[in-house]
Amino acid sequence: MSKALTNIEDFLGAYKEGNNDSFENRNDLYPYMRKAMQYAASGQVLPADVLAEYKKHGWDETQAIKYPLIDNLVTTINTGKLATCSASVTQIDTAFGTVTSVFYNWEFTMAVVDSYINSVGYANEFKTKFESGSRGLAEIVNALVNTNVEAVANTYFPAALQTAYWPDNVAADAFLIPNTGIPRIYNNLQGVMREMNMDTETSNWDVLCTTPHFTEVVDLLNQGSGNDTNTGYQFGPFNFEMEKDLAIGEATSGQAAMVMVPNTFGIWNVNAPDVVMNGGSNTTDGKQWKEVTEPLTGMNVGSLFSSTCTNATALESFQYYTGVTFVSKYNSDPSTRYSPWLKLEIEA
Repeated sequence: MSKALTNIEDFLGAYKEGNNDSFENRNDLYPYMRKAMQYAASGQVLPADVLAEYKKHGWDETQAIKYPLIDNLVTTINTGKLATCSASVTQIDTAFGTVTSVFYNWEFTMAVVDSYINSVGYANEFKTKFESGSRGLAEIVNALVNTNVEAVANTYFPAALQTAYWPDNVAADAFLIPNTGIPRIYNNLQGVMREMNMDTETSNWDVLCTTPHFTEVVDLLNQGSGNDTNTGYQFGPFNFEMEKDLAIGEATSGQAAMVMVPNTFGIWNVNAPDVVMNGGSNTTDGKQWKEVTEPLTGMNVGSLFSSTCTNATALESFQYYTGVTFVSKYNSDPSTRYSPWLKLEIEA
């Protein structure tokens, strides 16, 4: 691939950005990534001092960044009058979480002379290359969040809950809902959230769902009191958004949803010391490190610029890199305690 087809000697007229080729480099919406960044900004997932330590030392993979946690404590309540003069020894169980990063980078070159012999100039070529990397990073980060939320989703489905509502799936990581149950899913789900004690933290939940389920919800939402069957009453506590990459699992209908308590997970990123110290570093051989804002994720990422001479012309090198961490709310025992992310899978 090259710019040879638009060399000036073969092509008349200047390149017009965002015109006939505007659909070539269109972005996704990256719903999981945006939710993770929104939740991270709430300050309810990682303590400020842990985040500060991560920003300072998270680039060093040899240094573990840990934070203390306290497990759920169940106290025995005795029946009867107090009969002793001292309490029995009581211990609490503690644990720790660890912040670790996954590292990503992308790069491209710019041949300055191309700007003078081609109708596609330097600015448009640079923008195309940089935004391509930006999209790639956003796609990877969205997939990272998607995979991690699936991994921590609720796996505790006691028999009484399944009897009252729906059975779990074969993988035991989602409710498996019959197609006939679609019209009252979100009415019943409010009861489920009460059973799970998830309505004590908030009375509103975010729902990322496959596109077929979103269209089903829109249809149900618009069946109000003026219709023969009113299904629109049940959606008040839920905020819906399509996530086309949500795994359908055993949802043979293609309809699936992840119901999430807001502010229960997040993503953060960290950059190399050369990037963040003193506003960036410079070396005597012309290498320059800076922090730049990546437009789709909104993250500040590291950049490394250098240039060299090739065939008596300038060749510029641009490299971008950062580390990303995902952190979710702690559950001391997912096999016996509910988790605040609930997967729904609907049969055909």
